[in-house]
Amino acid sequence: MAVFDSFDTTYHPRTLLVDNYDSYTFNLLQLLLELGQTDDQILIIRNDQYTWEHVRDRILPFIDNIIISPGPGNPLCKSDFGICHNLIRSSSSFEGPILGVCLGHQGIAAAFGGHIRQCVVPVHGQICTVRVEEKKEKPGCPGGIGLFDGVPPVFKVVRYHSLTVSEDEFPESLEILARATGSVKTLVNGQLADVRSSEIMALRHKHKNIFGVQFHPESVCSEYGAQIMGNFHQITRHSGPKYMRGTKSIPENVLAMSLRASDSCAWQRKAVSERRMRVVQRSVTLANCGNNNGSSDVGGALFEHLYSADPMPLWLDSARPADSAAAKLSVMASAATQDGGITARYSVAGRRVSIVKFTRENDNTLLLLPQVRQELVAEIDLACGGGEGSFWTWMQRMVDCTQAGEVPGVGFVGGWLGYFGYEMKAECMAAAEPGDRLGSGSGNEAAAMPDAQLSFVDRCVVVDHSVSPPVAHVLALVAANHPQTKHKQQQEGEEGEDEDEEGLQWISELGFAEPRLAAEWADQQAARIATWTQTPVEDPLATPCAGNSDKSTPVDLQADLGRSVYLGAIAQAQELIAQGETYEVCLTTQFRASTLGPQTSQQMQQLYRHMRLVNPAPFGALLWYGDISMGIASCSPERFLSVSSDRI
Repeated sequence: MAVFDSFDTTYHPRTLLVDNYDSYTFNLLQLLLELGQTDDQILIIRNDQYTWEHVRDRILPFIDNIIISPGPGNPLCKSDFGICHNLIRSSSSFEGPILGVCLGHQGIAAAFGGHIRQCVVPVHGQICTVRVEEKKEKPGCPGGIGLFDGVPPVFKVVRYHSLTVSEDEFPESLEILARATGSVKTLVNGQLADVRSSEIMALRHKHKNIFGVQFHPESVCSEYGAQIMGNFHQITRHSGPKYMRGTKSIPENVLAMSLRASDSCAWQRKAVSERRMRVVQRSVTLANCGNNNGSSDVGGALFEHLYSADPMPLWLDSARPADSAAAKLSVMASAATQDGGITARYSVAGRRVSIVKFTRENDNTLLLLPQVRQELVAEIDLACGGGEGSFWTWMQRMVDCTQAGEVPGVGFVGGWLGYFGYEMKAECMAAAEPGDRLGSGSGNEAAAMPDAQLSFVDRCVVVDHSVSPPVAHVLALVAANHPQTKHKQQQEGEEGEDEDEEGLQWISELGFAEPRLAAEWADQQAARIATWTQTPVEDPLATPCAGNSDKSTPVDLQADLGRSVYLGAIAQAQELIAQGETYEVCLTTQFRASTLGPQTSQQMQQLYRHMRLVNPAPFGALLWYGDISMGIASCSPERFLSVSSDRI
């Protein structure tokens, strides 16, 4: 049984969690919530959000303990550590316990005269062994409780750091609680090698309730993280009469200063909408596909059959599903539908969302390709009058309004599909400047390209490649509160929910108005698939590439960064990692073509088919927005983030 289980687990202190601009801050938050603390007992602020005087006078009187988060940089740098140095040295202003994690741990050592040095090799994302010192730091601890009570002498943790506390001239006022043991991995001449590691992994102040851990107890792969954090809470409880009360909430006016309060909608735990859309499903086994011509590219051939003439195709393509268990699905849809498909476009510079409807025409003639009629449905200004706080808050609201039911075994049943550009960093990072675009395109080019673009998919085909033979799921969403449905309910004496808020009427029109209409579309699409005989997929080089009339002449691609510059950027990134400024760098460059590029859906499809022919990938994508002659063709071997109905 965990030691802290034998304590009074009804005790929950009021915690100030200081964010040093690190994503792990919110892993710490999750761990605190799992230990029983509530949202009104945790206040999160950034290290430079308020002045030290503001924190000292208006926040600390309502706090029982402090946790200083991990973060990039060096604790000796004021811009990296902010008010944290004041918090550690402010015994006259705050007497409660303090726990520093990673950068916070280093900052504690630095605040009392310790030296910070670079590790022998940077250690990021490695599971390592930690050995607790025999004294277990109990003498002087409140209630005789130690930070590592209930933790075995040797255990596994996750480490993310390039800097460490030096044992040379280690402060007399501090005590080492744990050290790394064993070895870590590093690259030597392009080969993985083992390097011995004995860095300080935990420390405490001999006379104050101040503790530091270099590793990440909040990481899912660290052992005993909850035990260590529970011990820290019990140390708080025994730190004096003021801290023994527990279970009290932080006043609302103080909680209003929290990061979570500044964008409250984005932090709320969302309940499943009672107005979720219904899903109509038809499934077709692709048993005979590929037998006639020996091709195993069922996904590519099916897309060719269903969407090759589509003016605005959307395709999430698992061209190599065998390479990744997570890449088992391909999604095929269109941004333009017969009754009007909705696409949301966002500009960081203008902080404006444009809602555009694309309606297909000429679908019933064999003489013309489908034409698309475009209509601007709404514009939402998030900078003033929108009242949404941020794009992410607005988008969360849209997702909440358009939740769909689940289909077992099918990860995507419809919803928002599109992209976020690099420029969206301005919505996430304080240091990023709006309008700071990747590359050096012309002003007209930049203005035409939305920074984020998401189409609402209310009808699609999802191919499950994980079964043999593959199965095509035809899916259609029925609106929960479509105006036509609401009118019919009112005629029949039923009550329908109202969605008349200004600028949001278009939301109620998403999806099929009636189950009958959704079923008709699903039946028609399933019939097209069932009667389909797969034909050979032609080499896209058999016809000229977009903008190039001579198929034998390759497209000339020029990188924005030359070889020597790019290698220099890699070296600079490695140095920044060694200095602790970051732990991961995604280094990219742009390649520019000597052609005009695709101008039509068919030219874009030809380009993507060639890409997947020479570089098939488990996470490919083809998106085309014909009204602005802009699209995405991507052949990616990896996926950074997976979002399901209940988790990220």
